[in-house]
Amino acid sequence: MVVNKKILISSDKAVSNFTVYVLSAYIISLKYNALRQLLEETC
Repeated sequence: MVVNKKILISSDKAVSNFTVYVLSAYIISLKYNALRQLLEETC
């Protein structure tokens, strides 16, 4: 049981790290798209 709990906790950490990575990549792409639109409008 103790081993299972450890595995669950580590997988939870991996999932949260993955979620943070995906969210940051999503936010970066949103910012990039917004910047590109601004550049296209000004040029």
